[in-house]
Amino acid sequence: MERVYLDNSATSFPKPESVKQAVMRYFEFGAGNPGRTASEDALAMERSIYNTRLALANFFHFDAPDHVIFTKNITEAINLVLFSVLKNGDRVIVSEIEHNAVLRPLEVLKEKRGIEVIEIPLDEDGVHLDAERLDAALKTKPRLMALSCASNVSGDVLALKEAAEAAKNHGVPILLDTAQAAGVTDIDFKALGVAFLAFTGHKSLLGPQGIGGLLIDPKRTEILDPLIYGGTGSYSELLTQPTIMPDRFESGTGNLLGILGLEASLGTLREKGIETIASHERHLIRELEKPFEDDHRVKLLNRVPASKRVGVLSIDFKERDNAVAAHLLAREFGIVTRVGLHCAPAAHKAFGTYPKGTVRFSVSPYTTIKEIEYTAQSIKKLLTSDF
Repeated sequence: MERVYLDNSATSFPKPESVKQAVMRYFEFGAGNPGRTASEDALAMERSIYNTRLALANFFHFDAPDHVIFTKNITEAINLVLFSVLKNGDRVIVSEIEHNAVLRPLEVLKEKRGIEVIEIPLDEDGVHLDAERLDAALKTKPRLMALSCASNVSGDVLALKEAAEAAKNHGVPILLDTAQAAGVTDIDFKALGVAFLAFTGHKSLLGPQGIGGLLIDPKRTEILDPLIYGGTGSYSELLTQPTIMPDRFESGTGNLLGILGLEASLGTLREKGIETIASHERHLIRELEKPFEDDHRVKLLNRVPASKRVGVLSIDFKERDNAVAAHLLAREFGIVTRVGLHCAPAAHKAFGTYPKGTVRFSVSPYTTIKEIEYTAQSIKKLLTSDF
C-alpha cells in the first residue's frame, strides 16, 4: 500500500537530508557542553548555536541575534511572553482563529490575574481583522495583542501588516505565533514592528521536534521574566539569574540536537527559497480541492483562495464521522491526516465546524502532485464506498 504523509501542519516529514546529517554528526563529534567546557568540540558547538541564532535573525529580518532565544517549543515561548507581560486586570487582544497554545495560558491568566481577553473576528475576506472591532478594542488600552500568522485549521494567512499598523498607532505590542507560517511566508520582524515573535522548528522550518524559540525586541527585554532559572555557564559566582542575553532565558542544557538540525534545515530553506516552496504547496492544495468544490457530501474550509493560504485543506465529511473517514483513509489507502479540532476549538467555532472538527490535509515541499492525485482519488472512493 502506498503511504502518503499529509500531516505536515502537525510536524513536517520527511526532514531534509541535511538535517539527518547534522544530527548524526552530533553523535560522532558532539562531545562537550557549550558554555561549560573549553574543549574544541564544545567551542565548535557554541559556534553552531550562534550561527543558528544568526540564521534565524536573518530569516525573520531581525537585527539582534543575541535576542534570539531557544525554548523546547513554541508553546513555551508563548507562555514566557504571556505570563511575563500580562498583569492583574490587563486586557489582551486575540483573533478568532487562535490556537490553544495562546488560549489556554490566557484562560489561566483570566482565573489567576483577572485579565480580559478580547476576541476579534475576521471580516468577510477571511484574512483581515474586523477593523471597527479592532479599533474599539485598541482604544481600551490593552497590554498586548497576540496573533497567529496563519490558521492551523484552514491555512488562512492573516493580513498582519494592517493589524500591526493599527496596534502600533495605539502603542500596543504584538506577539506573533508563527507556527504555521514560518518557512512558507516571509515574516519581517522589523517591517511589522512587532515586539515578540515565537517560532517552532519542526513544522515548515523542517527541523527536528523539541526546538522552538522567541525573538525579543531589545527594547522589550526587561519586561520579560524567565520561566526557568538555573545554571547558564555564565556568572556562576552569582546566585541571581544573569541579565545578559541570551543567557537570561536559557538556563540548563539546551536541545543541541534540535539546534544543529534547525541550523541545517534553515540552510535548506534558503537554497529552495520560501516563495518557491509556498508556490508548490499552494498548487498542491488547489489541485486537491478542485474535484470537491461542488460535492455536496463534503464541506471545504476554503473560504480564502489557495493563494492566500498555507498548504492546508480541511474537509468536513458530511455523511460520515470525520474520525471514521480519517481512519479509513489511513487503513485503506495509507493516507496520514489529522482529524478533530486541531487544538484550535475557537477557530472551528468561527468556521462552523465545532464540535465535529474536520479532516486536515497538509503538505510539505516534499509532497508530490502524484501523491495529491492519489489522495483525491482515494477520497472519491471513500465517498462512494461501503467501508
